[in-house]
Amino acid sequence: MAALFGTLPALVLRRAQAFTSPGRFHRSRPTHGVGRYDHLIAKDPQENVSKRKRRILDTGLLPPVGDKEYGTLNILTKGHDVTLVEHFSSYVHYLCKRLGMIICSTYALPTQHVEVYLDQLSRKQVYDATINTHGRLVQIGRMPSSLAPLLLQQLLLNLPEGVDLVIKPHTDEDFQLRFKSRPEMSRLQDELKR
Repeated sequence: MAALFGTLPALVLRRAQAFTSPGRFHRSRPTHGVGRYDHLIAKDPQENVSKRKRRILDTGLLPPVGDKEYGTLNILTKGHDVTLVEHFSSYVHYLCKRLGMIICSTYALPTQHVEVYLDQLSRKQVYDATINTHGRLVQIGRMPSSLAPLLLQQLLLNLPEGVDLVIKPHTDEDFQLRFKSRPEMSRLQDELKR
């Protein structure tokens, strides 16, 4: 490398090596805690506790700290642009995994089609367009209440335009929404039952 650049100063040589080498030198520089969120997460009560106190905690004499939890929650993202919905859903999955939450399942909901008709002056309706609504769902089990504000704040800060976010408890109706309705199959099944 030195033969290539001749007698250039050492600083210029280092800059040239930085552009030609595959390594990334900024990883070794300090960040001073920018982007860290570990201090916002509640600590485990048994972490940094002596063995004697740990035995007292294990026997159940003291109530556990932060026993408030939400049950199974559905985080539903809906929108007309499938790429935005898919990318935001993958971000939700990544963020929940990063925060240490239990992810039960992730799946796509069936696309809903809405046909738009325009009224003409001659009282005829003319077909104009079809609007598709895409949905993705991330199901979380047992979310700690201490992480709920942090998760909601991050999701609302990064929510793209045109994407709707719904967070609600899981019900059986939500499970049935996962499957497409097939009216002809249900009609045939009713005929077979008769």
